[in-house]
Amino acid sequence: DPPPSTEGPSATAPRLRVHWVHRFHRDGFMAALKRMRRGGGALRRGGGVVARQAGGEAARPLWEPWEAPGSLQGGSANFEWAEAEALDRVKYTPKDVFLAGMRHHHIANTAYPIGHLTTLKPYRVRRVREQEEILQTLQGSYSGLEEMMLYAHVPFCHQRCQFCEYTVVDPKRGGRDEDIHRRYFEALEGELSLYEKALGLRGKKIVGFDIGGGTPSFVDAEHITRLVGRIGDMVHLPSDVEISIETTPKIAAAEPEKIKAYYDAGIRRISMGLQTTDFRMAKELGRNDEGFVDRAVQNIRDAGFESFNIDLMYGFPVRKGTVDKWPDTVTSTMALEPDHITLYRMRYKGTRMSHLQDRVLLDQVNAQGELAAFLLESQGYAGWVGKNTYSKTPHDSGCSDYLHRRVVEAVPYVGLGLGAQSFSHHSLTYNLGGVTKKLGQYVSSVALGRLPTQDVYHLSRSAAMGKMASVSFYFG
Repeated sequence: DPPPSTEGPSATAPRLRVHWVHRFHRDGFMAALKRMRRGGGALRRGGGVVARQAGGEAARPLWEPWEAPGSLQGGSANFEWAEAEALDRVKYTPKDVFLAGMRHHHIANTAYPIGHLTTLKPYRVRRVREQEEILQTLQGSYSGLEEMMLYAHVPFCHQRCQFCEYTVVDPKRGGRDEDIHRRYFEALEGELSLYEKALGLRGKKIVGFDIGGGTPSFVDAEHITRLVGRIGDMVHLPSDVEISIETTPKIAAAEPEKIKAYYDAGIRRISMGLQTTDFRMAKELGRNDEGFVDRAVQNIRDAGFESFNIDLMYGFPVRKGTVDKWPDTVTSTMALEPDHITLYRMRYKGTRMSHLQDRVLLDQVNAQGELAAFLLESQGYAGWVGKNTYSKTPHDSGCSDYLHRRVVEAVPYVGLGLGAQSFSHHSLTYNLGGVTKKLGQYVSSVALGRLPTQDVYHLSRSAAMGKMASVSFYFG
């Protein structure tokens, strides 16, 4: 039970009992459902939290402030949240927040903020050449942390897929150039050194580390292993922290030496973006993985990986007169026996397929998601209510340590690289290049000894909590 409320709609309103419901074991989930029905509670798929007033009566919407544990306070002891703007002082019921999240799920993501010129604008830190205010904000946000996480972005691919919404350098304009890759990784290490000095990273405990993209396995393995080694020398990276990297079927099949090099460097989780086994459609979307999938899986297992995820994507247009291949994609992927399977709903905004969004009905998308959940659960893959990752490993969300701790535990992180995002309990930061997808400004900024930040926001407490809640929605 939370502590008694001291502010909000009613300081004397009855306290709520909160039940966290998950699907690690279907029997446990069904038992929880029966208990909730007997007690008069309401269970909502997609929320993960069920609230009812003690005694079974209908719960009254209530917001009660709480103090985070000491490990989550973060930042310098003297560093404060910014003063909340008027709109951020409006109080909403949990139901209002939940329904808003469901309404806007199709446009919500963790990329460059949709409301960066509106919602977050009042908290933006001035950009000046000396970066004094930016440094003060980041130092105050991170310097007192006992533990944090790192993300490194590798914005290179052989070809940009039609469905991609991420920060990727145009392959036809330098994205395939090995010399550009080399200079980029030099800049990554340079940015790491800048953060080491600014935030006192040396010796800090890192509890999550992801290498994403783009396709990080597209570049020479030496770049990746060197970066991992550099970070390992600088920070305290416990041996049980699962470093994660991404690959494609074609690369994993054709270049097994890369996959083995990652494992030898200490990377223990690998995620392969398959997306679909309808290879005719895949070619139209910019992918050519036909004939590579089985060999890719074998090479990943031979390298030693025991935490292996496959990404799938649904919500693509289905041609008239054809059969939806989505069920085949799910069943054939399960036959590969990955440890985890992650389902991504196609988001058309910001992709080269945005003009096709009107051809896809919400009913179709929802039906595909429900069907996949049913098929996965029938074969022993379990996932949290509302979460898009399913795992065969007991008591494992299936996600990387970085993503799990970022979204569930709100552990602060620093993002390195083009367009990367950083988030603490007091600040939100976006690096240069997230909009332009070009390397020039990012590399130049690091070369000049300046943190390559595009936008830094000194958040109010309510804005920080709002950001955290919006990201958590898709995690169940």
